[in-house]
Amino acid sequence: MLKNVLIVLDSFDYMEKEIETRSNLSLICNPEFFYTRYENKLIQFFQKTPLISGPLNHFGLWIISFYYVLTLSFKYKNFDSIIFINPIVGFFYSFLRRFKTSKENIVIAGFLFEPKVNRLYYNIRKKLVNFSYKATSKIIVYGDSEVEYYNKIFPNLFGKFNYVKYGRDFKHVNSISFDCDFRFVGSGGRSNRDFGTLCKAMNLLYKKGVNIKSIIATRPECENEETKAPNVKLQYGIKINQFGAFINKSDFFVLPLVNKGISAGHMSMLEAMSYGKLVVVSDIPSIRDYVDESIVYFYEPGNIIDLSNKLEYLYNHFEDTVVSEKAIKGKKLYEEEYSFIALLMRITNLTIL
Repeated sequence: MLKNVLIVLDSFDYMEKEIETRSNLSLICNPEFFYTRYENKLIQFFQKTPLISGPLNHFGLWIISFYYVLTLSFKYKNFDSIIFINPIVGFFYSFLRRFKTSKENIVIAGFLFEPKVNRLYYNIRKKLVNFSYKATSKIIVYGDSEVEYYNKIFPNLFGKFNYVKYGRDFKHVNSISFDCDFRFVGSGGRSNRDFGTLCKAMNLLYKKGVNIKSIIATRPECENEETKAPNVKLQYGIKINQFGAFINKSDFFVLPLVNKGISAGHMSMLEAMSYGKLVVVSDIPSIRDYVDESIVYFYEPGNIIDLSNKLEYLYNHFEDTVVSEKAIKGKKLYEEEYSFIALLMRITNLTIL
């Protein structure tokens, strides 16, 4: 007998593909879907607010997530398992479940716990995670090395962490165009980013007289003295459903990451691959879980010279066959392994075992 599984999705846009998604998952379970989203107009406004965009953004996400949790608690019952693709909603749901007996398996997908400079804040967050996720049966991470990493940080949750390759659909969620009247190298995101290295590399090229420009789609809190370069523009306010158009407009996409042992950047990298864009990315283990040299151009993390040399070469040769073939292979790999349905199938199979 197939098990009843509720899947809490992280975008309303997946409603368009519900029939296809249900058809695929019906082979292994009886799926039901609950739709959530990370952003509304208020949160999008918060993200563009200088200085306090970070705290305001978090506060807005928490309010929306708690609303979804209350709806879930009263409306949906009698499921064998609940899979949270939206991990923020999953966190609050698990927190409340510690105060109520329940037989359902709770699975949280997309766990990310970053180090913080403020030790008090870090320790409070750690205690909250330990408390809330005691209610879970599995915690999905998107990097292989993260299983051991988190088992050490959270010994009380030992054995709950499971590695599953990420996947997401992008083109159907992008509805806003992006216009730019000059060639540029795209970059963007927020978590675990090393925009300082990118901007320093771009500054080297500017001093060499290389006519190259970059636009970084991010938030105000990511700007600092290291991100200043005359040929780099930090652009705020690019929405989730506009990011794909931004990537597609660029010549190629650069993903500068810090090697912290945690996964970040997968969504941006896969989105670029889905558009057939070449990717330049830091050579770190969590990225090696997904791609190799036949798909992307790697550079040594934090190495300004290595990155600047690759940027200059690719900017002048990104239409050459040897370069464009990588982008073609990347798009094919994305379509074969990293679609959203492929992710749900992987997580659901793991959940019902």
